[in-house]
Amino acid sequence: MADAAAPPPDTAPQLPVSTPYLVTQPDGSTQTYVWQTNRTPSVAEVAGYAQSQGQAFAGLPEAPAQAAPAPATGPSYFEQAKTILFPQRSLASQGLSIGGAITGAAQGASLGAMVPPPLDLVTIPVGGVAGAVIGGGGGEALQYGAEKLFGWQPAESGTLAERVTSAGVRSGAGEVVGLPLRAGAQVAYRAVRPVAEAAAELAPSLAGRAWEAIPAAEQAQIAAAHPEAVAQWTSQLARGATPWSETLGPWGKMSAGGAAYNYLFGDPHAAAHLLAIPGYDLAAQTGNKLLSMGMSTPTGVQFLSALPRATPVAGPLFELGTRAVGQPYIASGWPPARTF
Repeated sequence: MADAAAPPPDTAPQLPVSTPYLVTQPDGSTQTYVWQTNRTPSVAEVAGYAQSQGQAFAGLPEAPAQAAPAPATGPSYFEQAKTILFPQRSLASQGLSIGGAITGAAQGASLGAMVPPPLDLVTIPVGGVAGAVIGGGGGEALQYGAEKLFGWQPAESGTLAERVTSAGVRSGAGEVVGLPLRAGAQVAYRAVRPVAEAAAELAPSLAGRAWEAIPAAEQAQIAAAHPEAVAQWTSQLARGATPWSETLGPWGKMSAGGAAYNYLFGDPHAAAHLLAIPGYDLAAQTGNKLLSMGMSTPTGVQFLSALPRATPVAGPLFELGTRAVGQPYIASGWPPARTF
């Protein structure tokens, strides 16, 4: 039997290849032409073809640039590993330590307030921070004990000492966050308190009038009935009437002169430090003038007279608000106990 015939060669037609190329026109412009071939030609072949067509070959068109891949939007490998190894603790699981910090800070600040002024400006914040540390650490100890007693899933890994220490320091930091606001409010009210108490006592006698508008004879009667309040009131009015030219005291003038000298001779840092005393004098004078302006209007007198009654309620609420914001704010970004 004869051998089987070899299979016929692949006779399927090949698709044409379109190769665009550039040709320089007589006016200097460039135009694109296309050469159809059965395979991809080289650049030299394309140039030869263009020359055979009487064209001035100007090269091949540049391939369009590919768009850069979109950046990854998911978490990085480091962030994923960090989340797995050190999961972020929820605020709900820190509720006991946050509540303990707020309560402890309020109690500690109250104890600090028992120290006579002006030392209480130091003992109040120190007592608040110490109370927050103790209360926050104690709340975390309760959380840890409840987890062991009831078999709950631990809020985070770590020994009792690690978690209590971390919670205590975190709670102290949360108390420090609100210190500027609370200290500023205390200093501001302490500055206006004598005038506010005098306004509360004199409000019925003033009857919506400025002190300067009351006849001298009536002023004398009011002063006889309320000597201390009138003395405080008139003293503050006198301080507010001090001309701006007399704002700086002796130390303030010396410091301002020293600041100017250091600035002119190239030491701006020393000049900035020396401006602290004249800056204090200027702030005090501005406060005196603003307070005296308020004392000269019916609305200002009503506001000042209401402060002694409102402060015992508004003060603790303001402090509670700053702590209720500061403690969760710090707790939300606090590192795990074992990495602290």
